[in-house]
Amino acid sequence: MKFWKLRKTVEFQAVYRENIKKIGNFVIILFKKNQLPNWRVGIVVSKKIGNAVKRNKVKRRIREIVRLNQKYLPVGFDIVIISRRNAYNANFRYLKRDILNIMKDFG
Repeated sequence: MKFWKLRKTVEFQAVYRENIKKIGNFVIILFKKNQLPNWRVGIVVSKKIGNAVKRNKVKRRIREIVRLNQKYLPVGFDIVIISRRNAYNANFRYLKRDILNIMKDFG
C-alpha cells in the first residue's frame, strides 16, 4: 500500500499549489493531476484537533475510509485530505459520507 501514499513535503506542496479544492463539513480535499496510473493520498491533521491521541484517531479513520472505498478515488490524481476541527467529534459514518460525497462529485 506504500505506492499510494504522499510522503514528501514537495509532493504535498505541489498539491497545495494546484489549488483544486473541495470543502466538506469535516474535511477539505485538494486534488492535483499526476502522471501515474494510480492515485496517491496524503492525510493532514492539524494540532488544532488536539493531542496526539486525537489526531491519530482522525488519521486512522480517514485512512480506513480511503482503504475501504478505493473505487471512488479518481485515478491519476494526487489527493490531500485535510481534517477540519470538528472531524474528531464526527461519527465515522458522517465522516465517511462527507469524504465520499466530495470524491463522487469530483470523479
